[in-house]
Amino acid sequence: MRTVLYISYMNLGKTGTIGIMKKVYAQIDVLRKEKFRVYYAYVEQDVLTSNFAGLSSEHLDVKHIGRSFNHILMKQDFSQIDCVYVRYRAFSIEFLSLLKLLHQNHIRIMVEIPTYPFVGEFRQKALDGIKKRNISSFVRYMAMSFGYPVFSRLAGKYIDRIIT
Repeated sequence: MRTVLYISYMNLGKTGTIGIMKKVYAQIDVLRKEKFRVYYAYVEQDVLTSNFAGLSSEHLDVKHIGRSFNHILMKQDFSQIDCVYVRYRAFSIEFLSLLKLLHQNHIRIMVEIPTYPFVGEFRQKALDGIKKRNISSFVRYMAMSFGYPVFSRLAGKYIDRIIT
């Protein structure tokens, strides 16, 4: 039986995430119906929830969920995993390190990305930051809009399949 580790960085259970939470559960159910053994790791109400050996439920740094989640994942033994399915995560150095580790362990990597033009949304949020005189918001979103294409190219050498 093929084994999949399903990873979602979205903080489920928070206001506005009910639809995403239903989609995560539905995707896990579909994988099980297709005869995959499914392990999962996702964040729900600021707590890491997982049925993967070695990943315990623990509170994560809410401001840096992705960073603390990746830090925990990087310590795992992935020898029993054939494939990792990642619901979109904004690219970061930590995420690239995780992809590289998985790739080095010969694990197939599938990443689900949104189909909407979110790079344009980063630029719009940057402009909103200027209008609100929030310089840190402007700088953060402009960096994201320019950094995303660079990280995408770097991550591409590790990802086996993109899912939209």
